[in-house]
Amino acid sequence: RPAAEAFAAAGDLAARRNALQGLTARLWTSLDRFGAAQPTVRKFHCPMAFDDKGADWLQLVTETANPYFGASMLRCGWQTDSLTVAGGEVE
Repeated sequence: RPAAEAFAAAGDLAARRNALQGLTARLWTSLDRFGAAQPTVRKFHCPMAFDDKGADWLQLVTETANPYFGASMLRCGWQTDSLTVAGGEVE
């Protein structure tokens, strides 16, 4: 909850991108433990985010859509993991 609140309270795009990093890590842990409401949730990684320290984000689609660089480098990054609902169907 604190990570989601920090993300929601972020005042500008830079702060929101910074908060996304923590939110992604905590959300991934929750989805891994309790399951996903979508057939497949994918984790992506951008190696250049935060001065080349790298950062992850989650998305449903297979094509990279980098939230850390937006339109300037939208396709930078790659899928590193995925979680799939058992049977591939949403209940």
